[in-house]
Amino acid sequence: MQPVSLVIAVAFLSGGCFSLWSASLTASIVFAFLAIAPRRGRKLVLPYSLPALVIFGVVASYGASVFYAVDSSMALLGFVKMTAVAGFAVLSSQPENELGKNDVWNLVPLLGGCSVAVCLGGVLLSFFTGKSYFFQNDRLGGFFGYANTFALWLLIGIVALAFRDKWQRRHYAFFALSVCGIFLAISRSLAVISLFTLVLLFLLRPAARRLVATMTFAGLALGAIVFLVRGMQGDYDRLLQTPDQAGEWLSRMVYYQDGIHLVASHPAGLGYLGYWYSQPAWQTAFYDTRFVHCSVLQYAIDIGVIPALALAGLGVALLISRKTPLMEKIVLALVCGHSLIDIDLEYLLLLFVICLCLPLRSSLVWETRTVVPSIVAVLLALTHCYFGAAAFSADKGHPDLALALYPRNTEVLESQMMRVPALEEAVPYARALIEQNDYAFLAMDTLARESFSQGDIRKAAELKLDSLSINRLLASDYLELLSICAAGYDAAMRDDNFEDAEYYRQLIVSIPGMMEQAGQSLNKNAYRLKHKPELELPIQALEYIENFIKI
Repeated sequence: MQPVSLVIAVAFLSGGCFSLWSASLTASIVFAFLAIAPRRGRKLVLPYSLPALVIFGVVASYGASVFYAVDSSMALLGFVKMTAVAGFAVLSSQPENELGKNDVWNLVPLLGGCSVAVCLGGVLLSFFTGKSYFFQNDRLGGFFGYANTFALWLLIGIVALAFRDKWQRRHYAFFALSVCGIFLAISRSLAVISLFTLVLLFLLRPAARRLVATMTFAGLALGAIVFLVRGMQGDYDRLLQTPDQAGEWLSRMVYYQDGIHLVASHPAGLGYLGYWYSQPAWQTAFYDTRFVHCSVLQYAIDIGVIPALALAGLGVALLISRKTPLMEKIVLALVCGHSLIDIDLEYLLLLFVICLCLPLRSSLVWETRTVVPSIVAVLLALTHCYFGAAAFSADKGHPDLALALYPRNTEVLESQMMRVPALEEAVPYARALIEQNDYAFLAMDTLARESFSQGDIRKAAELKLDSLSINRLLASDYLELLSICAAGYDAAMRDDNFEDAEYYRQLIVSIPGMMEQAGQSLNKNAYRLKHKPELELPIQALEYIENFIKI
């Protein structure tokens, strides 16, 4: 198997390089191949074309964002993840690997079709174990764990199959299985895009019309059978919903509006995961999404407007270039088009696909008899092994090992803070979080409770106010502040400390105004989303506050 084909296979089987451990596993193999490339041919080809430089620029921008990111520790992990893309761009430009590009396009439907077959085996297994395999919320997510991007990969495989010159029985099977997988993904966007693509292939590839027509119906029939056997009939309704009826579409419209305003206020970006951590402070509805569901907008939020526009411009340039083969244009149109409404490019495997479509032949050849390139590649491979081990430990439920390898992992610190049974055990995690992330409101709440338990009520109130300046949309948090201030007021009155008593009284009477201000910042669709803000206090709390207004 060609090195590039092996890398694509590993990336797919490990989850599409969405997680850091999957990306690091793939990158370690990439850099291992690059380590031996100079030894085999005594030269290393570095892609020097403008499209390749755009890819390298995007990766470098993730590295630069570490110095100003919302959370520099997690931004560093994002940069480590993205270096897999730079390594793949170099690997795919080596002369011996360019010749194997057709092997890669042949591999795509093989991986997709076989993975659907494995998923269907999981359906049968579920009848014996009572567990669900490869399905999330009754939608087929396959090896990616996310239905939309998995269906997009299957559609790319269908395009690759349609552009073959000859077909064997296995190719017919892969085509039908891929259609079946797209059907079971129950994705509104992919349903429309797949229908359009199949019609386009039928028109553009006369030789493949029999394949497209017969295997499309075969795949749909197989999907319908599995659909009924699993009892998924209720999920079919989501395909018939209009954008105005579909909660997900309304949510995404809010994401986009908030994201655009965020880019306008932070044109240099927030760093990897900065969007997620800072989200409660500026969101205009109550939601919790890791990514904005528009890859170009996400890149603008992460690393700034200029790199994001450069990447979008690269996609457009490749689509209109006469040098880009028709099949690759269709693939690029699918990847770039769907990534505008989803998180596809968070799966680095889709970025690898874009790299395969780059004109990399205009390259700088580094001829050397030294071992320097090999040493650099080995060090990068070992770096990815290290960070991959830390990420794998975090993802697979070994937080102590994960923190031993990377003590500044915000996600693990926060998870541990929330899991420990005693408040005093949570405090060290909270302090570590506050030190590296200004938006760690859960850590602020933990430290507020610690201060309250130690009798420092004023500090507890200040920490809770800091938390509320970020996490603004839940009445329960305002009630917690009210409880702290009420205790502080009673204690101050007992001690005849009228200055402190007035401080707490002013805070108490300001709570309704704080909630009203938060409500005024909401999007017009905020109460139409799945999760709604809670900005109404119980009657008892309002009556209690009213008593303080009269004082």
